[in-house]
Amino acid sequence: AGSMFISVAYGEGNNITIKRVMKIVNKCTLITGVIFSVAMVAISSFWPMLYGITDVDLYDAAIYAGRIIPVFFVASSFVYTYFGFYPQVDKVIAGNLMAILYMFIGPIVLAMPLAMIGGFNAMALGFGLTPVFTIIGEFLYILLSRQLKNAPYLLDTMEEKELHFDFELSDEAIIEGRESLARFLQSEGVSSRIVNNAQVVFEDAMQIIKAKNKKRVICECTVLLSDSYVRVITKDNGKIFDLVQDADDSRDIRAYVLARMQTTTKEATYSVTTSFNRNVCVWER
Repeated sequence: AGSMFISVAYGEGNNITIKRVMKIVNKCTLITGVIFSVAMVAISSFWPMLYGITDVDLYDAAIYAGRIIPVFFVASSFVYTYFGFYPQVDKVIAGNLMAILYMFIGPIVLAMPLAMIGGFNAMALGFGLTPVFTIIGEFLYILLSRQLKNAPYLLDTMEEKELHFDFELSDEAIIEGRESLARFLQSEGVSSRIVNNAQVVFEDAMQIIKAKNKKRVICECTVLLSDSYVRVITKDNGKIFDLVQDADDSRDIRAYVLARMQTTTKEATYSVTTSFNRNVCVWER
């Protein structure tokens, strides 16, 4: 679920948002891993019955495997999460390495030798230890490739400063967001002309979105600031419509004002992203 938002943030060059999303993903990964681990251990005694195993030796072996492998499910859940995450942020080698270690090298290095030494139970332990082996192998790769300071996300250092806030669309929230945006830009020495333009564009855009929707609307505003430009990115889960086109059509006085203010930007774009409206305005400093 988080991958959709990560892809959008990576396209924006917004590593801070990626880290924010990944904090939620990591928490969900941990909780999911623990729940499945406990649940699978709890039902391990039913495996022989489910598979029709009646032989005493096989019966005990099936229960042992059903108990030992889920012990490492938390490690497995993080392996699956990160070999899916790394290709999304253009760290293909890191992602493929995790997949190969987990699905190919790990079982060969651990499960097969242990099976020859200790039989079926040892082989089950080897499969259980595979995600731990994978995490250790990935850590060594990150260490040797001198990316440890960027672990675990392996994202490059951002040159931009960020302001981010979420809000439920209302007149009070729009005013508060407008003032937060202004305080941030002013504190970073942005010219009053750009600050005023950004405030007007933000407020008018939010008011147009509010007028289009009768339902509860959740919005996100991200302001990215570099030495060269100011980017204001907003997303909302309201009615899907092209705000930039609406402004260009000047369907009311507020849209007309927004259209005129957008002419002060280097770029003003709209797109639909993962079922959300996404609007971007860029000003050159």
